[in-house]
Amino acid sequence: MGRNGIVFAGFLGSGKTSLILGIAKELAKRGVRTAIVVNEIGEIGVDGEFLKTTGAQTYEITEGCICCTLKKDLESTLSELASNYNPDAILVEPTGIAFPSVVAKVLGKYTSSTLIIGVVDAVRFAKLYREMREFVERQLREAKITAINKIDAIRSKAELETIAEITRQINPNSKILFVSAKTKEGFEEFVRELLAEEIKEEETVEDADLEINSITEARASWFSKELYLKFERPTSAFFVKKIVEEILNRIKGFGDPLHYKIVVSCRNGVLKAGITEKTGVPSFDSDISGWINECKMKVLFVDRSLPQEKIGSLFEDHIFELSNTFKFKVDVLAKKHDHAEVRT
Repeated sequence: MGRNGIVFAGFLGSGKTSLILGIAKELAKRGVRTAIVVNEIGEIGVDGEFLKTTGAQTYEITEGCICCTLKKDLESTLSELASNYNPDAILVEPTGIAFPSVVAKVLGKYTSSTLIIGVVDAVRFAKLYREMREFVERQLREAKITAINKIDAIRSKAELETIAEITRQINPNSKILFVSAKTKEGFEEFVRELLAEEIKEEETVEDADLEINSITEARASWFSKELYLKFERPTSAFFVKKIVEEILNRIKGFGDPLHYKIVVSCRNGVLKAGITEKTGVPSFDSDISGWINECKMKVLFVDRSLPQEKIGSLFEDHIFELSNTFKFKVDVLAKKHDHAEVRT
């Protein structure tokens, strides 16, 4: 059996990372050697350590969208993976790209088959489709499977059927599945269909349109940072979670979130939290427990109303306030932009 490649397309905050996490765990149970390539906005990769909890080999590519500015870096990362790790499957999570088939074409050089999965955020679909219809349609037209995610947050079956009908009109040939990466509702069927799906290489588009991505389409700004926190005395994981909530809610109070996320990693595990809309509350995809002496924090804020400089100053001012309240020291880690394995 040849090496399979899967590209997960979808808007920021649609739940691609959580789906990949679940799929990688299922593949690991079946003895499938899996590698994950994550494309992040900004200078700091956020999701790599969260995804490494699957046991998969994880590589991060930062600063831009794979399909436009980092096509060559994607190739070098895939080449290194193929040579040094020889995975059975490669899962790629681009950052809101306009044309998933561009990534699929590059991935196809290192795999025997490729598949594009379109991930739909059921909670925000109506809003995103209304404001960025052309962009949403471009992503879904290329998907062999359309995964309508976050169904746990939708009470109305009629609303889900409406979303399904719209996606069906966009791409009549795509298989539509309902899933919740959070509660795992529909997940067993999703994984079963994924493994059974006949995977084939997709046709690509012309390179002229490669600079269109979810950030430019939404006219958004982003800010990312990697920090090291050292507490004066052992601190309960409850208060670390409180710090994360405080940061997310503070920035949200001034801005218009497109996607905020924070990942905290320490010996006790990995905590990931995020917000995807102004009226939302922080959601947690994983948790930590016990007492914590020190931890690494990675943050990414993508916002529609705040410029990058303002996001940065709000974050830095608030983390300073919190350091006095919760008694910890902050070191800003040096920027890294290589494509070596992400180490925890």
